[in-house]
Amino acid sequence: MHKAPAARKAALINTPHLCPENVDWASFVEWHLYNYAFHKSLLEKYREQPAPPAFAPHVSELRWYVSAIEDVLPMLLPGEMELVQMRYFAREPEKSFVIAEKLFISRSALYRRRSAVLAKFARRFGLAPAAPAAK
Repeated sequence: MHKAPAARKAALINTPHLCPENVDWASFVEWHLYNYAFHKSLLEKYREQPAPPAFAPHVSELRWYVSAIEDVLPMLLPGEMELVQMRYFAREPEKSFVIAEKLFISRSALYRRRSAVLAKFARRFGLAPAAPAAK
């Protein structure tokens, strides 16, 4: 049975396994993006056969993060999606200057776009990144 949207949102924000306090939220989000394909393949494997007892408690956590990433992906703008695919989902992630060249933007614009993308995922993970400082 599915939870109501408000109850689901509250459950997502109050999830206890989120970013440890000694890790910055951007690194935490990037780690989950870099490992998304691997985690998704593990979940598919354990859908067909039971997980080993030592790994079983982590399956629901992985499922939560994979689902969270899949919730955000359709909301990304085309340039943001290209950035995510080249930087996080590619078998061999591209260097920042190569991504900037392929997207026809400066490196500083790339870093701003990256920060905006990571903030979208962080909000979905229940983390509250600080708003960018006004210039």
